[in-house]
Amino acid sequence: MPTIKPPNKTSPDTRRRIAGHIVNLGSADDKTAQAAEWRLIHFGPKAVDALLVAASDPRPQVRYRAVWALGKSGAARAFPVICALTEDEDEAVRYDATLALGELGDPRAVPFLEELAQRIAREDNRLGATLSALDKLAKGEPDWTRFIACAWYEELADTRADIYTLEDGEPIDAARAA
Repeated sequence: MPTIKPPNKTSPDTRRRIAGHIVNLGSADDKTAQAAEWRLIHFGPKAVDALLVAASDPRPQVRYRAVWALGKSGAARAFPVICALTEDEDEAVRYDATLALGELGDPRAVPFLEELAQRIAREDNRLGATLSALDKLAKGEPDWTRFIACAWYEELADTRADIYTLEDGEPIDAARAA
């Protein structure tokens, strides 16, 4: 008779494989590190706990790869860790953490990114990452998140952006939406 696993339980073999990929995030060989990152992304929710730990690794390469994978995971519990890493000492980690907020798809990222954009200087490359994350959120759900992200994207980028009404999905001018 087959054994039925309780939901959300990870087998020892899967935990071992995830642990090996976490180690490989710090590989000096970029192809190995990148492959480990993508494998962890494909593990989905099973890898989130290990990635949360890896996000505090002393090596920046491990942190920026872990934060990107956390963003791709869509796990709501990753939100505070990703937000904290937007203030990391390493520029690449800060940049990837900012982009990861857009990948995460969590509506809480919109006001956080708004505040971040107001704090950082225009020369800081995180402004571009902030705009990219807002753009990603502007294309997602729910409708109010998309609406607010579009408005902030337009204001920050000084561009015209089409946003959609919540009623009928027809494009409206962002200036009229405010």
